[in-house]
Amino acid sequence: MKTKQYKLSCLKKQLKDKKAKRVSILIWKLTKEQKEYIENVLHLRVESYLYGIRTKTFKNISQLNYNILKDLHYMKKRGKDVEIRPLKIKDKKILDEYGVRYYTVKYKIYL
Repeated sequence: MKTKQYKLSCLKKQLKDKKAKRVSILIWKLTKEQKEYIENVLHLRVESYLYGIRTKTFKNISQLNYNILKDLHYMKKRGKDVEIRPLKIKDKKILDEYGVRYYTVKYKIYL
């Protein structure tokens, strides 16, 4: 058994143990391989929960209508490069519209 297979086997065992203890939702950091394994092999539902958002400055901050963009602007001014928070679909659309990059940090696994 290779190291990668061993780690996925350990992941499967951990999920079975949690399910036996009647835990219904887990919030974990996962790699792409782990996420694909859980979805395709174990057939569990996985969705993104927390996102890392790259902060950036905007011009004419007073004319922006969205609080999330103002928050990101002032965080960048204070020296923070990444903000971690849950996002709604509306927030994702706003960030895409203004060219702000974001990525998934933690996933929600439904057992």
